[in-house]
Amino acid sequence: MTMIYPYRRDCWLYPLHVHTLSLGGVRVYIGTGSTPGTNTSLAVGPYYAVAVAPGIVSTQRLWTRLTTAITTALGSGTVTISAQSGELGRERIRVAWSGGAWALRPSEMVTVAGWMGADTSAAVLRSDASGVIYLPWSYAGAWWSDSPWGGPASVKAPTRVADVVRSSARLWDALTVDWGTQLVRVLRYDHLPSARVWRGRSLDPTRAALASLPIGDPNATFVRVWAALQDTGGPPVLIHHDTEPAQGLDWDAVPRVEAVTLWRAWDDYGAQVRDMGLAGDYWSLELAVRVDVALGVSSGWRYDL
Repeated sequence: MTMIYPYRRDCWLYPLHVHTLSLGGVRVYIGTGSTPGTNTSLAVGPYYAVAVAPGIVSTQRLWTRLTTAITTALGSGTVTISAQSGELGRERIRVAWSGGAWALRPSEMVTVAGWMGADTSAAVLRSDASGVIYLPWSYAGAWWSDSPWGGPASVKAPTRVADVVRSSARLWDALTVDWGTQLVRVLRYDHLPSARVWRGRSLDPTRAALASLPIGDPNATFVRVWAALQDTGGPPVLIHHDTEPAQGLDWDAVPRVEAVTLWRAWDDYGAQVRDMGLAGDYWSLELAVRVDVALGVSSGWRYDL
């Protein structure tokens, strides 16, 4: 039987913060890696791993701010951040400088280097002769629902749920008071490779290959999205619905974006994931989110009921 999904792969964006300013800067080296450039600090944030995005101000767009910071640190030329060609999900980035060879030392800029997808224990990461640095791991701040079947959600059911906390059993109250409802969306992803669900699974070469990830990639699991969803007082998590691989770091002109929080908190991450029992180590993930803001409207997509 052929399974036909009405959706495409999603991208969940979670906020990033600079907690330690001394490690939140951008320290670069010009040439072969011996001439230091300026150490440029980033503000505390929050940041989202985008260059262009509806509803996100320019000061919160990581690739915009980081491009400016690296250019300042190098002192001249033009810096561009883009997805590496050939990447299935465009999850690994390349940073290019027009001024020629340069380098960065991840251990001297742990926070930002980790966001970019660098191994923070590496002594130095050098560009090629044309000034391009290829980051070995996927960037932080985003989770892609990628799978060998394309990564679409099998369920994106919206419903209106009454605010039962403030409701009343008294009939006259029910007749005279509009207690209000909340838009809730239930999402389910099936056939997710385990390296996109569990930390450490990408250390296994077979599991990493199954998830189309480099070996040891620390940024590709849903765990960080779940942690951000638990922080109800922090910036929202954003769901970019039905993306295509070509969109990568940028967003399409007609966005399908929702800012969400958990409908009900769940302390145990493993409680919402299930082993699908298929050869190859595939898992399913199901959760319900409260839709706080719809940041875009697209033909063929309904945010509300």
